[in-house]
Amino acid sequence: MRSLTRTLTASAVFTLTIPIAAPAVANTTLTFKSYSIDAGSSASNLDGSACPAGYDMVSGSCHPGYSDQVRIINQYPNQSADTWRCGFRNNSSSTRTAWVYTLCDQAGPTGILHQVQVSRYTTTSLTNARADEILTDATNVLQTNDGSGDVACATLWARNGNVTAFSTGDGSIDSSGEFNTVIGLPGQIKVVNQINWCGGLIPNVIGCAPV
Repeated sequence: MRSLTRTLTASAVFTLTIPIAAPAVANTTLTFKSYSIDAGSSASNLDGSACPAGYDMVSGSCHPGYSDQVRIINQYPNQSADTWRCGFRNNSSSTRTAWVYTLCDQAGPTGILHQVQVSRYTTTSLTNARADEILTDATNVLQTNDGSGDVACATLWARNGNVTAFSTGDGSIDSSGEFNTVIGLPGQIKVVNQINWCGGLIPNVIGCAPV
């Protein structure tokens, strides 16, 4: 089992508790597809190239090209097409090229999808797109072998439904009671403004989960 803590925004953190199996990734291949994005336009739901026969998608990424005026607006796995899906916004004055990459694994069933419900305290700021970016980062962390004693986990994180809001508490975790109350709310990931308690009084913890 691994526990994850990762910064979401400058003022938001998350708590997470889900067990993760840790099989090693077998033979992998990377597919990609390019798209032209018109000046000042948005293009969402752009699928990459499907995985070849005998391979299954385990992850993917969106490459906005070589312009800081092209932004990723959404990304998530398209299970039915066995490919990664991206959205881009071209804020420049000319047509730009963006790419959708799909990581495919020959191991098949070892690529395990975990769909999680994400909720935030009412005064925090977390969009669907930002949540998708962080879940993608978490996927990449888990699928990376960091060296001796570590294994790559063929695990894929994805958002289940829209990010929802909750008003329980004051947005700050300062005691075990407040922690248990927020953890007990629906969903698997809870975003608050601040965590000062995680098994004890520890100011400004970036993330906490029962293990």
